[in-house]
Amino acid sequence: MSLSDTLIAIAIFGPLMLSAIFVIIGTLSIVSISKTIKGLLEELKKTRELLERQKG
Repeated sequence: MSLSDTLIAIAIFGPLMLSAIFVIIGTLSIVSISKTIKGLLEELKKTRELLERQKG
């Protein structure tokens, strides 16, 4: 493989690899954000139940 072949391969596969990495990172962050929101909703539910118990 010559130098120009290597450069062409890098030019083609470099952006593909970068975009794949960004997609993976984006997916992971979306999953963690949704888990965080679920956790917050659970905490709110627990807090509301506690408050209603204290009232009642």
